[in-house]
Amino acid sequence: MTPTAVVTDQEIQMKPFLLAVLALAASATLDIGPAAARDYPYCLTGRDYAGFGDCQFDTLAQCQASASGRQGTCSANPFLGYFDRSSSNAQIRGPRR
Repeated sequence: MTPTAVVTDQEIQMKPFLLAVLALAASATLDIGPAAARDYPYCLTGRDYAGFGDCQFDTLAQCQASASGRQGTCSANPFLGYFDRSSSNAQIRGPRR
């Protein structure tokens, strides 16, 4: 005779709990953080770039290398430093004198 497996009510009730614990443990191991939004100091502007241009350059040299041969110019990001980030309210600064 071979023994047969008997499933008890307690084992049936434990399966959803065990699955929930495993899902929680799996999600805790994932390192998911918010997207890193940042302001870049230089923008590539020109007729091929709508609005204020392509503002994704850390250095003037990076911007100038991208502008080379594309009829574009590099300028300072007009929005960089516009908001005062020293306070949590991000208040708008007055005009520079």
